[in-house]
Amino acid sequence: MINSDEIKKFETLVKIELTEAERELFSRRLSEFFDSLGAFAGVRTDGVEPLVTALGVKNVFREDIPVKNHTRDELLAAAPETYGGCYRAPRTVE
Repeated sequence: MINSDEIKKFETLVKIELTEAERELFSRRLSEFFDSLGAFAGVRTDGVEPLVTALGVKNVFREDIPVKNHTRDELLAAAPETYGGCYRAPRTVE
């Protein structure tokens, strides 16, 4: 069974805070889940290809070929403000 210390580590990782009752419930449910995975231990997978996707789809995106569409000056002309040949963004931290 997953102990309370492991649950507390999980709380720290995901930045949540559980009550003691929630920790016990979470511990019990996670333990049940991991125990149920043991049913797969005896399944023979020799010669089985890894499944990448359950759907028979292929990548329909274009080839990633670099193309120069605009000049630097054209892009900077569209900027609301520039400085030293670069976009100038408003300050976000005072």
